[in-house]
Amino acid sequence: MQEKEKNQLFYNVSHIIREQKALLYSVIVAVIVTYGYEISNWTLTIDEEIWSYSTKNNFARGWIGDGRWGIALLKTILPTHKVIPFFNSLCAVIVLGISAFLIGYIFQKYISSKAASIIAALVFVTIPIHSYYLMFDTFAVEVSIGLVLAILSGYYCVDGCMEKRKKRVFVSIGSLLLSLSIYQSFFQIFASVVCSILLLNIVKEIKTGNEDKTGKEYFMIILQSIGVLIMAALGYVIINCILQSYFGRSSYVDGYFRWSYVDYKTCIEQAQTYLKWLFLNPSTLFQGGSILKMCYIIYSIELILLLIKKKGKRLIIILLFIGLNLSICIEYVIFAGAIPLRTMQSIAVYCSLTFFLLYAVCHKVMIKRIIVVGACLVALYQSSTVVEMFYSENIRQEQDNALLNRVISEIEDLQLGEEPPFPIVITGFHNWNGKYSVKTEQFSLSMFDTKQAFRAYKWMSVKGYNYINPTEEQQTRAEEIAKDMPVWPYEGSVAVHEEMIIVNFGVEE
Repeated sequence: MQEKEKNQLFYNVSHIIREQKALLYSVIVAVIVTYGYEISNWTLTIDEEIWSYSTKNNFARGWIGDGRWGIALLKTILPTHKVIPFFNSLCAVIVLGISAFLIGYIFQKYISSKAASIIAALVFVTIPIHSYYLMFDTFAVEVSIGLVLAILSGYYCVDGCMEKRKKRVFVSIGSLLLSLSIYQSFFQIFASVVCSILLLNIVKEIKTGNEDKTGKEYFMIILQSIGVLIMAALGYVIINCILQSYFGRSSYVDGYFRWSYVDYKTCIEQAQTYLKWLFLNPSTLFQGGSILKMCYIIYSIELILLLIKKKGKRLIIILLFIGLNLSICIEYVIFAGAIPLRTMQSIAVYCSLTFFLLYAVCHKVMIKRIIVVGACLVALYQSSTVVEMFYSENIRQEQDNALLNRVISEIEDLQLGEEPPFPIVITGFHNWNGKYSVKTEQFSLSMFDTKQAFRAYKWMSVKGYNYINPTEEQQTRAEEIAKDMPVWPYEGSVAVHEEMIIVNFGVEE
């Protein structure tokens, strides 16, 4: 029986690939164009210097302590615990391509349109939001896998609830639980996929004239989906508490996931401000583009047309519209803190759905062609933005290497030997800007500009310079002494004081 099921699964996958060749080839080309530079030009990014010499066991314990035991599980199984060029980036990008293929394929299951599915997949895979986690070799592969699991969970949830197939609902809960254990923000992907599929089903009803579901049935599916999310979240929390009671809990969790310190009224006000920033100032996300803003306008128009055509399900359409928009920022409300851009991948689903609907509901051939050309230009523009971001990170690494070599040269001029008997203490922060400097979140952040000196010490160690690291007391004392020292690169900015080699980049007032 199990052999039969395996053969059936293999047949289904091979059949889908044969059926969706155009979609598959389009995604492969988009992946190569968008991420080919990152794969072939590796950089040592912030956080990676900390994990560079970690063993597989330390990796696992570290991620469990952070509440991401799914990453620990995958790193125990997969050979991705080493921070190495090419391999992790390639694997992560391949899995990201699979998630884009799934988006196009799932959307097409509800409204049959190969061209629309290709457009959705291209917009999804090229959107710059993915770059913010692909730059981290430490967890890029695992986060990409979590993305796939969240997309599958959303699909199986809606399909299971619609067709009353309990087995699929349980698969959805399990997939979402594993996804949350990798990155807690993936509940947003789940929510955006659920809302997208239900909206597509309503559009299909309009196109075919067949009422598949009543408004009450849609409402029950929404409630059941929320139930799936709650069950998966509870399962994650229970397993997480058990694991952390044994392996320990990191201080990072208390500093970042601040559920018990939330002023809820303040959170809602901040979320409103955050939404306005997101939609009215998208240049910070897309490097001068207005793709998200454009999608929001198009999507709003599409929803208004849906409300006009589908009077009997207006409340459901409004709920799905709100749900899809909230999926972008709901984590901000829950965690009540500064949320990294890499946790907002639901933007990719949002924009993909918008372009899919734009093409799928259009009837005029000429307009369809214009939409295809426009979507290809959007994908091309996004690809160029991604390449620019990774190129900026590569330039940053070269700048850091050049700066480090100059600092080492100054230290050697102190005539203290190849392994000085005193600790090297870095004070202040070095910053650089260039023509291709893309300063967003962690991109182009110099190892000497993290405002955390221990990162620079670890990075120097990765580069092969095993100097003595200072204690916290020595770091504090050196920062006081540095206030009266010349600032780099002037003479005297690297000097010996109180049995410490101080490198002064300038202290903030």
